[in-house]
Amino acid sequence: MPQLTSDQTCCPTLTNHLRSRYLLKENREAGEEMPAQPYLTVEEVAKRFGVNVTTVYRLVKRGRLPAFKVGNQWRFSEARLEEWVADRELVG
Repeated sequence: MPQLTSDQTCCPTLTNHLRSRYLLKENREAGEEMPAQPYLTVEEVAKRFGVNVTTVYRLVKRGRLPAFKVGNQWRFSEARLEEWVADRELVG
């Protein structure tokens, strides 16, 4: 993997993203399939939590729900959502 210079490592999220893209490219060139990652749409998240899609958009806008954009559409990692729920579960 190519080494990143200090100016390229100022943003850990971007650095991790670039490394992931590089590794995926290497895997595709080697003929390996891209690993399946379960990502959900806004509608799927709303249905899963039993809320309106507007609520999901509002939580994302406020930074309270982990999400990322693909083009102009929001996507949600199932694993991150599970962690998010676990962090918010009431003990008792």
